[in-house]
Amino acid sequence: MSNQCQKITIFGMGGFIGSAISNNLTTLGYEVNRGDWKVRDFNQQYLGDVIVACGVGDCRKVEEVIYSHVDVVRNIVNSSTYNRIIYISSTRVYLDNHESNPYGSLLISPNDKRVLFNQVKLLAETIIQSQEKPALILRPSNVYGKAFNSPLFLPSIIRDAIQKRAVNMYVTPDYSKDYVYCDDICRAVAIGIKNKISGVYNIASGENFSAGEIAAILKSKINTDIIWHENAALDKFPVIDINDSVKDFGFQPVKVKEMLNEMIDDFTHEFNS
Repeated sequence: MSNQCQKITIFGMGGFIGSAISNNLTTLGYEVNRGDWKVRDFNQQYLGDVIVACGVGDCRKVEEVIYSHVDVVRNIVNSSTYNRIIYISSTRVYLDNHESNPYGSLLISPNDKRVLFNQVKLLAETIIQSQEKPALILRPSNVYGKAFNSPLFLPSIIRDAIQKRAVNMYVTPDYSKDYVYCDDICRAVAIGIKNKISGVYNIASGENFSAGEIAAILKSKINTDIIWHENAALDKFPVIDINDSVKDFGFQPVKVKEMLNEMIDDFTHEFNS
């Protein structure tokens, strides 16, 4: 079957990750459709391969968080017809864990102010995996990309460095976590669809990058001040295990250090031209 005959329905296509996935799959020739995540009854509508990339992240909006992560999945599996689901989860579920095995046990941190986000991600994963139809769970780490107006962390601090000549860091210099380039997620989704891969996979760089390292690169390329603000409660993440992704997807992630330099050059040209 050619890509042109294969229907894809994406929920969250208006978001940063969903729109990037949509653009990539459209370029590859798939029939891409926008899914409405607010629909409660699909009346057995055929959705083809479903990609769920939606979800409210502000945990103060409890009902919206639960509905956009959990109920949307329940509505899809209970009232639509589909081939398989690809669910975009998060490596945040490994917060305060000592390892990041996709099939390992997970601890829920009682001190986590965004614990609801982790809980709804895991519940949505469980609902999808409880179905008889094949499912692919992708857990990306902190996503970044070359979106000039993106509210994500890396694009935001690059903009501040260029436009304000000051970057506020509400972490310590040694605070570190994994970052993944958005195009790497798009490639993983496309490979998962083409090769009909099922299971749970981390999509990450496989190495943690510290705030101090980011600040050093910014200062080396832009005349900017780095303002450090004390923060006693910092998230702690293990190095993300990407061994299965490398083996089964041929996954070779872009390294954030290399891409950060390229992003700074692109952003500088955009905002200074």
